Amino acid sequence: MVRGKKQDRCSWCKDKGDKYEQWVCCDKCSLWYHLRCQDNITEELYNLLNAYNEIMERGKDSLKMTTVRMMWTCKTCEKAPKTEAQLVADGIQAISRKIDRLTEDTFLSVNRFAALSYSDVAGGANVKQKPREFFPRLIVKPTITQESKISLEDVNKIVMAKGAKVTKKYVSKDGTIKLDCWDEKSMKLVEEGLKANKNYNLELPKMLMPRLKVVNLNEDVNDLDEIELAQSIISQNGLPDSSSVVVHKRYQNNKTGLYTVIIEVDPLSKIQLLRGDYQKVFIATQRAKIYEYVGVRRCGKCLKFSHGTVECQSEQVCTKCSQTGHVSKDCKNDKHCLNCHEKNLKFPNLKIKSDHIVTDNQCPCYMEIVKNIKGRIMTH
Repeated sequence: MVRGKKQDRCSWCKDKGDKYEQWVCCDKCSLWYHLRCQDNITEELYNLLNAYNEIMERGKDSLKMTTVRMMWTCKTCEKAPKTEAQLVADGIQAISRKIDRLTEDTFLSVNRFAALSYSDVAGGANVKQKPREFFPRLIVKPTITQESKISLEDVNKIVMAKGAKVTKKYVSKDGTIKLDCWDEKSMKLVEEGLKANKNYNLELPKMLMPRLKVVNLNEDVNDLDEIELAQSIISQNGLPDSSSVVVHKRYQNNKTGLYTVIIEVDPLSKIQLLRGDYQKVFIATQRAKIYEYVGVRRCGKCLKFSHGTVECQSEQVCTKCSQTGHVSKDCKNDKHCLNCHEKNLKFPNLKIKSDHIVTDNQCPCYMEIVKNIKGRIMTH
């Protein structure tokens, strides 16, 4: 690992060198060498080790438990046979990695179960159950528009006749019903019963891969393409080679000039990258904060959901009062959310509060969309 200069002479050539000399320290023998005297380290690797060392020095306490270790050994130590102590240390590291993997597998297994309600136990269910996102979901759509009451009656008859276990039903106004079945067996029983009824079509929900957001990156992140950037995340953070990491997009913050990268990962990689109190990852030559990311499509003009600014034909709306003809910085009106207002007009009994700006992260309409997206994200 690269450190500040600690001795006067190079352990290889025994020369002092000039004041601009680059030095590197072996992590095995702790001796110092001129960079030019060691042909097993490139300039790029030297810069990467130097950046890593600065990060470690700034956050010694917070990085004690990190599984990522960047080390360099001199030419002499590379050729020397390992001592008994080194072999023991290698064995301990291997066991530690296996324990980490077992801990992750246990975390996934334990979090698949939760306590049942009284009604579930009374109905003959097992003592433990899966949380909602682990229930197989089936979407039942009528071939013609009909009242939801008719669809619900038909589905209930089939569920009772087949003896299938359904934990929850979501009913839409157009007659569509979403069923959360107890297990795959129950879902197949419902499918068998509904296939004989030509009045309904069956669909499975499209599941989404988890997405994460890495923030406050400098311009060095642009030196790598999408594939190289994804590979650096896998290799530098101790992820298995079989991990799936795809760079979805990257953009620059106009105010700070720093970059943000959105990545799409497999469920296990998400758990590994987000674990720990500090939630930081190595990416390219940097170490940056990482967060869970849920993308909600919102128009920048009318501020409604499910479409973009380019295809919108509406006028520009003020983010504060939801009216046209002015921008938010010149607005003197009270806060009013047009999305919550329209929701109240459509469903008067909801009585949602609309006294907030349209882009508020606590907006009930926005939070409902986020919740629905999270329900479709793969968790195992």
